Amino acid sequence: MDFIKLVPYGYALMVAVLAFVFMKRALHMFQQNRYEMVRFIPWLKEQFFNQPFKNALVLLPFLSYALIFVMPTPVWQWVILFGVTLVLMAIFYGVDFKRTYVKPLDVTHRVLRQIFVFYLLLVGVLFVAIKLNHMLVWMGLSMVLVPLIWVLVIIMALITYPIEELVKKGYIVLAKQRLKKQKNLIKIGITGSYGKTTTKHIVNDVLSANYYTLMTPASYNTPMGITITIRNYLKPLHQVFVCEMGADKVNEIRFLSNMV
Repeated sequence: MDFIKLVPYGYALMVAVLAFVFMKRALHMFQQNRYEMVRFIPWLKEQFFNQPFKNALVLLPFLSYALIFVMPTPVWQWVILFGVTLVLMAIFYGVDFKRTYVKPLDVTHRVLRQIFVFYLLLVGVLFVAIKLNHMLVWMGLSMVLVPLIWVLVIIMALITYPIEELVKKGYIVLAKQRLKKQKNLIKIGITGSYGKTTTKHIVNDVLSANYYTLMTPASYNTPMGITITIRNYLKPLHQVFVCEMGADKVNEIRFLSNMV
């Protein structure tokens, strides 16, 4: 039947759509770990290797996809492949996505660039699968789809790292230039192990009675968070900039102090 030739393309499209759901979760966690591999990889290991129930789910595809071998025709083989994949993705989705997060994924330009690179990688994988076009290939791809998405996100992160570093440095330079233009701006940095955000609000509330103040919003205490605040919110009218500074590595406070 001629339509059978089109089925692999339909399956590839379904995989691309399903991948978006899990890729979004992976990018969210990458963002929560400040786009740093030294934080993201340990978190990933904790998620995938220290949860027995989730690991047990990995065995389900090998049992479920075995049904394909007893199907009498290619049509029924594809029906089973579609059905089992959808069911398993729903199971993984239920296990991974029940939890809620205080801070949702912030769809920045950086995230959009990462999504673009991720899909370039995924399209490459699907292109190879379509070229080979064998049921065993599609079965294998389906079995490892969820971990494959996380692997592609890691590869994406490695590919985009040099670009993002250049973008980051460019934004920091622009932020410094913006601060230098306001020579009379009083800059107050607040750091510490605990209570930075609360202290920032207290200082801002006291000073705002006599000065036109700007403070970093929420917990924007990273280089990029501070940069975003300066670029988007700092106005010539501001007299005081109350800046929360966070650190989880040596010399980060020194870097932020020199930056501000």
